[in-house]
Amino acid sequence: MHTLPLRRLTAPRPALIIWLLSITMVPVWISVHFLATVPIYCMVAVIIVVFAVTFGSHHIEFTAFDAYLIAILGVASLAMDDVNRGVLAEMAVRWVLPYFVIRILAAAAGLQFTVDALSVLLAVVGGLAVIELFFAWHPFVNWSVDWNAKSPEFETWHLIQSRGGTDRSTWAFGHSIALGGSLVLAIPFIAHASFRIPWKALMFVAVGCGIITTGSRGAMLAAALTGCLTMAYLAREQASRTVAVLVAAATTFLVGPHVMPIIEEWAAGSSTEEQVSATYRSYLYETYLPIIKWFGRCPDFFPGNTSLDSVDSAVLYLGVTWGWIITAMIVLPLFVVVARVVAGRGSVPEIALVGQIPLFLTVGLITQYQSMIFIAVGLAVQFIKAEKTQSPDLHDRPDVGEDVGSGRRPANADDTISVR
Repeated sequence: MHTLPLRRLTAPRPALIIWLLSITMVPVWISVHFLATVPIYCMVAVIIVVFAVTFGSHHIEFTAFDAYLIAILGVASLAMDDVNRGVLAEMAVRWVLPYFVIRILAAAAGLQFTVDALSVLLAVVGGLAVIELFFAWHPFVNWSVDWNAKSPEFETWHLIQSRGGTDRSTWAFGHSIALGGSLVLAIPFIAHASFRIPWKALMFVAVGCGIITTGSRGAMLAAALTGCLTMAYLAREQASRTVAVLVAAATTFLVGPHVMPIIEEWAAGSSTEEQVSATYRSYLYETYLPIIKWFGRCPDFFPGNTSLDSVDSAVLYLGVTWGWIITAMIVLPLFVVVARVVAGRGSVPEIALVGQIPLFLTVGLITQYQSMIFIAVGLAVQFIKAEKTQSPDLHDRPDVGEDVGSGRRPANADDTISVR
């Protein structure tokens, strides 16, 4: 009698869509406070995983990176004090939980379906960001619930940023840069989605316009980098991909000194808000980079100090919070991903992660953006695992982007994607 409802609750594809909707359509301040502030999308994740594992028999096979990620939390706990205790709890809730949830759901729902779902939802968010800008419609600015209407997270993230006298789109992400960074992640996923080219073109336009509405120079730069990498990876042969990436890198190295002054002028901005933002980031690096400890929190860094309320660099924030050793442990996998992408062996989520590097240096891991990053990390692990378990003939098949161009769906579309 209860089999059908349970089967619906544990069906991986509806569960994946419901969870992604809770991330992209519900503000981060809709939350419950336990040891840490737990956003509603994390609560949904816990419920889905409990039902999926208990009633749906869904599971994942643990990898070395799973153990590495847990080890990072273990080492960080040794550097924990009363000040950064909440940061460690937040890492567990907003980094590690989404990582394992996407691994479970993507394995059960199929990698191609996961790519398609992420592409569609982020394209919809991009379109909504455009509507938000043109109609000055900010539906979440005063959206709260009784138990956290005056919570610090609500007070921090519900306000709308402006630039040049124009409100910037934030949608449900609490900050325009968090929205922009999340939309940038969609670029390689859309390129490898299983839709016809006209639909994919429309999705690219929605995401691109959405990024522009955020007014984030970092997101625009990340979008340019991600777009270039994605185009390089549309080449079928691995050698062609490697050559394309290396040529792009060499061109950047040779042309960079000539265009860098122009980029620096653009990065500094023309409006007062842009110039203040650029100056503040320079101040943060000059002030706090030299005093980061090898292990543990920088003594001068603590929440509530108004000069440090916003550390606009994920890497710098990790450094002042945990020290160089733990920061290196967290950043090291990114270097591995960069090496794989340059070698032409990167997967869709790995391309997305490399494209985020400009943002990692200019914005902290905030709101849902941090969870979106670890969703990409979890998918990268899942793609590598799928690559290792594929039969050899799968690596000789065209990329998904080539199959869908003719409207044909790859035979293995529900299970994995040929990523080489």
